Amino acid sequence: MTQSDEHHLGPERSGEKWISTAVTAILFAVLIGLCVILVIRAMQPPPQQSHPWVGQQLSAVEFLPLLNTEQTITAASLQGKVTLINYWGPWCPPCLAELPGLVRLSRDLKEEAEFQFIPVSCSRDSLGGRENMTELAGDSADILQRINVIGLPVYADATGVSRTELNSFASFAAYPTTILVDRNGVIQRVWVGAYDMDVFRDAVELELSKG
Repeated sequence: MTQSDEHHLGPERSGEKWISTAVTAILFAVLIGLCVILVIRAMQPPPQQSHPWVGQQLSAVEFLPLLNTEQTITAASLQGKVTLINYWGPWCPPCLAELPGLVRLSRDLKEEAEFQFIPVSCSRDSLGGRENMTELAGDSADILQRINVIGLPVYADATGVSRTELNSFASFAAYPTTILVDRNGVIQRVWVGAYDMDVFRDAVELELSKG
């Protein structure tokens, strides 16, 4: 082999090595991406459609006015409306992270006559029991001001009847818990834990589209 031949083959081999390195790097990046996707999916809660509450009629409803409203919500108030009910607590960090997004969603949909958002404030140990309304109102008002949620109508499951009914279907496991109720008062979706606003928006808009 002549010297000129050696000089001719050198750059080819260098190019092949560069291509091989680039392909390896791309494959490694794809593999890492797939691993990240699998980890995220593994961390997500199970699909809400499988929750035992889905398909149940919500009939034991008596949400008393707590802040910025004088209206009492009953089972009759759910008829003809797509209703998003959020059980949250002023003591619950995930609730406070999620609530502003829900408030934005409710305000985005304020022109939708068939939609209503009902935030239900709950004290830490009140499941199935009576709320101390004065204490709960004070705690809720303080924390809403702190997270800059102003003027939100807030309700209380004052005697625990709503959560007791839900607990009879299956365990009321954690806060926040959010349920989507159709125009007939039947639970269509359940979210346990904090979710992004767009998750709720998609579900609400789908339910509204059913007419």
